[in-house]
Amino acid sequence: MGGADSLSSMRGVSKLLLVVGLTVGLNGTCERETYYVSPGGDDGNPGTSSAPFATLQRCVDLWNGVDWIACRGAGVFDETVSVAAGGPDPARRNQLVAWDTDGDGDLADETFVLDGHGARSLGIVTAGSRPSHVEVAYLTVQNLAPPTDCHTATDAQPTQFIRFDTNCYGGGCQHWWIHHNTFRNLAPGCGWDTEGSAHIAIQPKGAHHLLLEDNTFENVGGYLMRYFHQAYGVTIRNNRFEVVSAGIKIWGQDVSDYAITGNRFLCDGSGANPEDGRCIAQFALALSNDTQNAHVADNYFENCRLSIGIGTDEDGGYRPNERHVIERNLIVNEPLPVCGMDTIGIRINDCQGPSKLSGEPLMVRDVAIHNNVILHNDPGKSNTQGITLRSGHPYPFENNLHIANNTVRGHRAALRVEECPAYAYPIHGVTLENNLLEPQDYQYDFGGKWKQTEPREFSSDHNVFGTARDRFRHWRLGSVPLRRPG
Repeated sequence: MGGADSLSSMRGVSKLLLVVGLTVGLNGTCERETYYVSPGGDDGNPGTSSAPFATLQRCVDLWNGVDWIACRGAGVFDETVSVAAGGPDPARRNQLVAWDTDGDGDLADETFVLDGHGARSLGIVTAGSRPSHVEVAYLTVQNLAPPTDCHTATDAQPTQFIRFDTNCYGGGCQHWWIHHNTFRNLAPGCGWDTEGSAHIAIQPKGAHHLLLEDNTFENVGGYLMRYFHQAYGVTIRNNRFEVVSAGIKIWGQDVSDYAITGNRFLCDGSGANPEDGRCIAQFALALSNDTQNAHVADNYFENCRLSIGIGTDEDGGYRPNERHVIERNLIVNEPLPVCGMDTIGIRINDCQGPSKLSGEPLMVRDVAIHNNVILHNDPGKSNTQGITLRSGHPYPFENNLHIANNTVRGHRAALRVEECPAYAYPIHGVTLENNLLEPQDYQYDFGGKWKQTEPREFSSDHNVFGTARDRFRHWRLGSVPLRRPG
């Protein structure tokens, strides 16, 4: 009996070892393999700390989507890194991270730089079979420039720090974690209006569940982020964005479930090439076509022409822009040269017909704007607005905008509501309650005589008004005063 039990036990152990062996073989190594890279190394080396590789590409080429691999870099590298595969799963991301050369456990004091020296236009780009599960950390990417000048960059020749390319469409590049990096000097001196759609710090096409946190962005011509096509579940938090041209434009088909929290947006108040002295439509954060389910909270905006914008576009949109919560943000503006006298804290810009791409009716709806503080040090001679609402369509619709518990102080108008005269159906469904409105001139400004029909379901209750010159301005349809909200 004992012999039979012993034989049975041995067979059980053999089966267990076989299962473990198959699991490791299918899912890659259980322990992370670490390789080291230094410009003074050699790509023929084994990649150890004493005999490192010379290029980051040599190390990244070892990634196969199965094995768990870390590439630790030290020094200044002059190359474009192409990422064709990633790690095994979200808990085992393959790493492109600084090498702790002094062994103190602090990677922030290391020198790990990807430098284009003004001669390269790309830092890191996806390729191959949709790389997922990648971590990029404690890296400085800097000095990228267009091939010739600001006007020649195209989508085929972009200038970008990190580019999730078209191979990522459909969510093929998932669970990237980009943190504690510095991105500086991309297409410097180029405004977003000079072929700026190709100048983008990070282009996150198809980057499902991207986590971007604790990074610093400095001196970026063009956009900080744009082209989010088919990327959902994106988190952008605790970053420092210096906005000298355009900020983050969440735009693209099928974008949803975004969290933008705890960031600092520091704008220069212009949006043009700083040397131009022009005033163009700079923005910090735009929830554009097709965006749904965004949470924008606890951010700080300083001296931005437009801090937060929500809008539609019949030429590029597929579906309504809806279900957003904008809360606990601090928006501060001072009068600045060029553009500082013409600023808006939060704007809804929604004057469109149906989508030319899907035929679906477009609109901005179901937006909660709560507990924000919007301040402007305005001497009273500008066109500043705390919150601007502009909505109208050629079909019946309801916005369902809830604006509550906000403090709006120092602007010429606390709230401006604008007509879309080309469309018969105006803004519909606005509730303002428990707000503190202390503008210089007007609590509510209707931006001129309306031509079509008055706003519908517009209510104002339990708000506290300051000592502005006029509570209602231009509150009329043609020459007939509109019914004022209670």
